[in-house]
Amino acid sequence: GDEKRSNQRQLPSSSSKPSSSKSSKKSRQKKIQSKLKKLCGTVGKAIADFDMIREGDSILVGVSGGKDSLTLLDILLAKQKKAPINFRVAACTVDPQAPEYDPSPLVD
Repeated sequence: GDEKRSNQRQLPSSSSKPSSSKSSKKSRQKKIQSKLKKLCGTVGKAIADFDMIREGDSILVGVSGGKDSLTLLDILLAKQKKAPINFRVAACTVDPQAPEYDPSPLVD
């Protein structure tokens, strides 16, 4: 009931069993997959409702390396595979030449 959610990741205690750790990991993965599926559906609905993508369109996604732009790119690539129309998806980055910019998430 009154528990507050925390965004902090809790490390498993030393007394936790490997099997419970595996089931916890699977449970977490299921939750992530469920949220991604819902988000993908929401994006698909927005694309259809607002007629955002048409046959032959080319979409260029500006990727910063953050979770928002990488998630959008991933969803568009998934939509591209299943869409009843053909469209191209490409990604680009621009180095903002800011000292805090870290492009390492963009490197395989």
